[in-house]
Amino acid sequence: MYCKKCDMWYNFVIGSGVMGKININYSLKNDGEIHSFIGKGIKNGNKITFNDDGIMTTITLGENIFIERKKDYLIKLGFCINNFMKGTYIIPEGSLDVVTDTKEIIFNENNIKIIYSLNINGAFAGNFELNFNYSIDSSE
Repeated sequence: MYCKKCDMWYNFVIGSGVMGKININYSLKNDGEIHSFIGKGIKNGNKITFNDDGIMTTITLGENIFIERKKDYLIKLGFCINNFMKGTYIIPEGSLDVVTDTKEIIFNENNIKIIYSLNINGAFAGNFELNFNYSIDSSE
C-alpha cells in the first residue's frame, strides 16, 4: 500500500542517509495516559533506533511508517494516512491480531505526529497520539 504523505516525510527526513547519534523526545498518549522518552538514539538511513527503558524501539520511514518495539514481546505497527494496516503483536502466550487506523500524520523538519486508533483481536483498544522529535547530537 503506497502512502504519498508518508513517502514525502521519508524523502524529507532521509536526506543524505548518513548514520549518526541523535537526541530524541518521544511521547505516546492514550486516553489520558502518557508514556514518554527523552534520550539518545541512532539514525541510520531510514531507521531510527533507541532503547526506551529496556524496550528496543525502531522507527522505519518509507512508503509507510513503522514502529517496532521489542522486549519480552514484539509489536510492530504500520501507519499510512486514512488506511487500515495490519501489524504484529507477539506475547509469550501467543500472537494477537492488530490493526491501526491512521487518522492524521503531521510532519515538519525532524518532527512527526501520528494520530491513530488501534484494534487488538477485533476489539477497539483506544485512540493514540504519537509525537516524535529528534535533533542531531552535537555533544561529541
